[in-house]
Amino acid sequence: MALLFLCLCRPAIAAQGAGGTGSGEALPTLTTVAAIHGMTSREASRGYPVHLRAVVTYYDPCLDHPGHPVIMLTDQAATVFVSDFVDPGYLQIKAGDVVTVTGISGPGEFAPVILHPDIHVVSRGSLPARAPRSTFYQLIKGSDDPQWVEMEGVVERVEVSGGNATLKLGLADGEIAATTVVEPGVDYARLVDALVRIRGAAGSIFNRHGQITGDQLLFPGMAAVTVEQPAPADPFKLPMSRVNSLMTYAPGKIFNHRAHIRGAVTLLWPGRLLCVEDASGSICAITSQTTPVAPGQMVDVAAFPQIGQVAPILSDAVYQVLPVHHAAAAIPIDAMEGLSGEHDAQLVQIEGRLTTQDRALKDFTILVSAGKLTFPVSMPRSQQSKVLLNLKEGSLVRVTGICAVQTDPTVFFHHDGHAKIKFFQIFLRSPADVIVLQQPSWWTTAHSLRVLEFAFAAALCILGWSVYLRRRLSQQAELLHFQATHDGLTGTWNRKAICDLLHRESIIAGRAHKQVGIIMLDADHFKRVNDTHGHAAGDAVLIELVKRIQAAVRSYDLTGRYGGEEFLVVLPECTEQEVALCAERVRASVAGHPVDAGNLHLSITVSLGTVVLNPRINNQQDALAAADRALYLAKHSGRNCVVPAPMDLRITTESLRLHSQLATDVF
Repeated sequence: MALLFLCLCRPAIAAQGAGGTGSGEALPTLTTVAAIHGMTSREASRGYPVHLRAVVTYYDPCLDHPGHPVIMLTDQAATVFVSDFVDPGYLQIKAGDVVTVTGISGPGEFAPVILHPDIHVVSRGSLPARAPRSTFYQLIKGSDDPQWVEMEGVVERVEVSGGNATLKLGLADGEIAATTVVEPGVDYARLVDALVRIRGAAGSIFNRHGQITGDQLLFPGMAAVTVEQPAPADPFKLPMSRVNSLMTYAPGKIFNHRAHIRGAVTLLWPGRLLCVEDASGSICAITSQTTPVAPGQMVDVAAFPQIGQVAPILSDAVYQVLPVHHAAAAIPIDAMEGLSGEHDAQLVQIEGRLTTQDRALKDFTILVSAGKLTFPVSMPRSQQSKVLLNLKEGSLVRVTGICAVQTDPTVFFHHDGHAKIKFFQIFLRSPADVIVLQQPSWWTTAHSLRVLEFAFAAALCILGWSVYLRRRLSQQAELLHFQATHDGLTGTWNRKAICDLLHRESIIAGRAHKQVGIIMLDADHFKRVNDTHGHAAGDAVLIELVKRIQAAVRSYDLTGRYGGEEFLVVLPECTEQEVALCAERVRASVAGHPVDAGNLHLSITVSLGTVVLNPRINNQQDALAAADRALYLAKHSGRNCVVPAPMDLRITTESLRLHSQLATDVF
């Protein structure tokens, strides 16, 4: 598993040589880790001689790459990374060993490190007993990097890959990945749903400019893990919960442990999604399990309840099939009932006209219209059939599947606390869930005139064909216009279109003496998503990001892709306070729950800058520049936050220089 903060193991600046600076000045020898960390990176680059005695608190011979292990040392007060260490093979270093180290100081890429080390094992010892308790908040601030700390949380998921085991640890104030070297004979899966305390080295993840972009915990092995509350031996023997009782209030109730429900399967997309129904309601679960199970089969599900759109969902689910069958009946609904939100996660049946197929999406998707509403109908492409591919536009179809509701989370504008429904979609169980009730009409007028003379029929056909061609040409023109003004991946406005719309709104606002709000936002650490998981995962993140942005703004607000992972939102007739509230809704909507990118569940955040077109900023370009500067300030302030444009918006030579320097630092 590639860990970005391990770049610390590669020196950023070549040392001048042990004990000197190139000018003949003698430097004192550093004998404690605190002395190394007490220097600035510039001072550490002078190459102070280092000679200290410490305990090995993490050793991984191949996490970075074979022959250049990752090693961390801790003395009485602090922890330091050792860089440029080449394992000769005979040292047999283990976590807990007491060692002596000689070398020189180096700047590292985030904090000072030891370069060119010569390590000798003094004795076999034990890990430091003292480890101050840390929190997610302290780690993201970088104050504990790379100190020896203790963290407590519930293990929600375990991944073992390439000689390392990583635990997804749910803390009281966030989530963190805790990584260790795989120990033979250890069953890490048994830790899922256990409350644990883990001692390890806090490691910041950072970009090439040395700025924190994330954090994680490296722990030396199970000797550093204390199980405060063991996981149930069998999660399927936990007390049974009803679907409608999940995430409900009760005094002293804790939501961060697994729940156990039993119900009939209403849908299974292997390795992705499982939906079940009990007597109290329906729910869907995110799962990586691929065990086949037919609709109607009873299953036990153990999973972690999470906040969903209009109802809870389950994450990291496991299930076992029961020898009982109880087929759920589909509920007939119309489009308006689907939009009500009352049937979220339920098996429903709905009729409409097929309008088109979207072949660009990951899943097979058709669009169905019923009345004035259009909704998508989807299923994995691996399960599609020629029957679905050959469906004709205009066919009257009846679809059966799971109703999934998407919301507009402007909850604090609703006194009743209920979310506003944005749209719904249908998840199919199999190709058989689409039934063609009526084929599209084909020259109906011509058929009705067959009894007339052939000449009249031919003329009528020609007339009908010309009408059809005009309609198709009109559709093509509309399609070309759409493609010219919309982003091909996310379907939202492209850069030119959103800037034109901003110009239009600024003119309207100027005439009416109104204000126009602008939000400029950027996905945090998006490059790491592409580099680590591939561009397909990055595309899925951008598509979902647009959905969450549009769900957090008003129906007549305008959203556009400004470039890459950067988006622009135009808010007509908005005050500065209203723009700030809207931006916070967008931020919370994106960070509220992970993005489903195939088999991955990625936590994504955004940084946002805001500005309002008003008498002080009545120029579109000035407003965009101000929003852009505010976005960079949000990036510089730790990301996942909203920053309004500064009050002093005069663009001086010095401010432009600072803005350019800030942009270089952030990206």
